[in-house]
Amino acid sequence: MHLNCILRGQDDKVFRLMQDMQAVYMNYRFRYPYDFDKEELAKTFLEANKKRIVEGEVKQSYTGKWFVSGIKGVQMGVRPWVPVEFTFPKEYEDKVLKLLHPENSWNSKFSKYLTIMRKLLGLKKIPKFNHKIETASPVRAGNMVEVAGIGLKEDRMVDGIEQL
Repeated sequence: MHLNCILRGQDDKVFRLMQDMQAVYMNYRFRYPYDFDKEELAKTFLEANKKRIVEGEVKQSYTGKWFVSGIKGVQMGVRPWVPVEFTFPKEYEDKVLKLLHPENSWNSKFSKYLTIMRKLLGLKKIPKFNHKIETASPVRAGNMVEVAGIGLKEDRMVDGIEQL
């Protein structure tokens, strides 16, 4: 199963929640990817791994080969897919866009959902910017993190002062 959520909060608290969820272990029924020609070899493998395998058993596949099946504990997978709101003064808009390079989605089918999100959140389209400026983040520069842009929102003004 895959549960997709949007997390919002202080970054250290969001990070802590993700760490706590990664600490959750569950039982998982699995089949080891090894096939054995003889039942004895499969039983030897099961015996050697009995500390990691709960309710392990040796079974024969439809091909006549032997394999080990059982239950083992697995760690909950946490894959951040995080909408992030960056806040900054308006005069730095171009600089921030050059640093982050918010592009369209990695998947053209997903781009329509970003458009829907932008409209639901009441955001404006991201304006064109100069892509030739280097990004400040080595992670972003190495394309290890994609920044799929959703949109921009003007800050509220109080007495002529921008409220970030």
